[in-house]
Amino acid sequence: MMGQAIPETNSENQIVGYIGTITEITEIKRAEESLKHERNLFRVLIDNLPDAIYVKDSECRKTIANVADVRNMGKQSETEVLGKTDFDLYPAEIAAGFYADDLSVIQTGRSVFNKEEFFFDKDGKKKLASYF
Repeated sequence: MMGQAIPETNSENQIVGYIGTITEITEIKRAEESLKHERNLFRVLIDNLPDAIYVKDSECRKTIANVADVRNMGKQSETEVLGKTDFDLYPAEIAAGFYADDLSVIQTGRSVFNKEEFFFDKDGKKKLASYF
């Protein structure tokens, strides 16, 4: 339970009582714990997949990047890429292609499928990525 009490005063500003509320939050706490468990499970799952998985916001900034995606960008940890766009992470000509795909998804609501794109890893080697 969670509660709140507000003092009630008289005309001489003396406390004469309290007005309070009590809220039952057991189910809310259970739901929060369940959601936390599911998020942790989701995170473990995506971090152990060999394919790059990421989430971007409406400004095309990374909000989630799994281990494979971080590795593809030649970075060591997700914190190095969060909040950044592809223009911060790749050469301009590659980032422009990724950005065009992002805009298409945002504008149409349809996923990009059956497309191959190139990027360069941390050693400058050209790599092929495909969307299925």
